[in-house]
Amino acid sequence: MFNKRVIKDHVNIFVYILLLIVILFYYNRTLYSWWLFDDPGIIKHALEYHPWEYFFKPIVWREHSAAHFTPLLTFSFDLDLNFFGLSPLFFYIHQIISVSIAAFILYLILRLWVDRIF
Repeated sequence: MFNKRVIKDHVNIFVYILLLIVILFYYNRTLYSWWLFDDPGIIKHALEYHPWEYFFKPIVWREHSAAHFTPLLTFSFDLDLNFFGLSPLFFYIHQIISVSIAAFILYLILRLWVDRIF
């Protein structure tokens, strides 16, 4: 009747859409916000330095956070600045999409070891 692979693909698409809806429901107010919490500091750091500096110069990445090595976060903000300017809406859309993709990848990894419910 139906190919198992096609059904599996449809289930994966359904799970991703469900995760995206849940994340959008939970974070929808963020889309209408201005810069929150540490966002201005990360933006300042991305504007002051080049990617090679905050990836490879400890003095630079420690300026942002002495306890954590997070150049990908600064790089993500740097990309958003280059593509969208200082519009927080697009930053938050990018972050919501990133969280939903990370949640979906976690689902795919867990599916390798956990029995399916349905």
